[in-house]
Amino acid sequence: MACPVCGEDRFKTIREIDSTLRAVPAGLDRASHTLVRVDRCTSCGLLRSFELGEPSPRESISFDASATKVRGAGAHSVSSTDELSLLHTRPPASLLDVGCGAGQFLLRATSLGYDALGIDPDSRSVEFVTQDLNLPARKGSLEILGANERFDIITVLGVLEHIAEPVAFLREASAHLSPTGELLVGVPNSASLNRRVSSLSRHDWDMFLEPGHLYHYGPSTLQLVGEHAGLRMLRWSTSTITIRGKVPFSPSRIPAVERLVRSVTTRSKLANRSYIAGLRLLDRSKMGDTVLAVFAPGDNIAF
Repeated sequence: MACPVCGEDRFKTIREIDSTLRAVPAGLDRASHTLVRVDRCTSCGLLRSFELGEPSPRESISFDASATKVRGAGAHSVSSTDELSLLHTRPPASLLDVGCGAGQFLLRATSLGYDALGIDPDSRSVEFVTQDLNLPARKGSLEILGANERFDIITVLGVLEHIAEPVAFLREASAHLSPTGELLVGVPNSASLNRRVSSLSRHDWDMFLEPGHLYHYGPSTLQLVGEHAGLRMLRWSTSTITIRGKVPFSPSRIPAVERLVRSVTTRSKLANRSYIAGLRLLDRSKMGDTVLAVFAPGDNIAF
């Protein structure tokens, strides 16, 4: 299978991971036992993962993982670097959130004055967003949009890693941008400190183990896939979710430790500020858990 970034068929297996956990950390969508193979494209460095054997019969908890953000912060950012801070287009402006999940980002955008719409293939997400949050959402993906629907901002957060044909997906998304629109993409950062340290553990990186994760991007491969889709990266940063108590310097995630961190940072403002300050240091060195990148059509003038 050819690499969707560079087009070369030069993948090499770098690791097989057999991970069993007594307890799955909060916000992580994986089974207690997971067996995967990880390949790297020797041409451009893109990583891909495959679940080996028969997948465990279970219902995905992706909606539940997304809902923890709404319950944890409501209309406030749950990231060390606010996704909206990367956008130059300010409200009032139209915004489409692709893969809106439980609507935490959609809630924030509308609270700031954006005319925001969410779309998601999960009926539970759409039901929660429309009924519990009273926000506009439609069931499906980009194909449900009208040919002439255009948005000033399109956000694709935690989605691209699930897409088998990312170039075609980004090209289709950009077709719904206004002429001076911005496309914000967020994906797990394969160049993060967390990924590098977790490679020391037999469990390796959490993102390799989540079902449905096909490709794993760093800043350079994300930029390349955007360019193949006719997009130009304008700016990028990293971020880490602040409400789950992760310890970036730990080679593996320990639920009891994370519960303690969450408890301490919830009860103490000083502890919370210190924790977030540490995560922001990672963002300054571009090593946070998520890559956030703003793209524009290739013929746009840079901001």
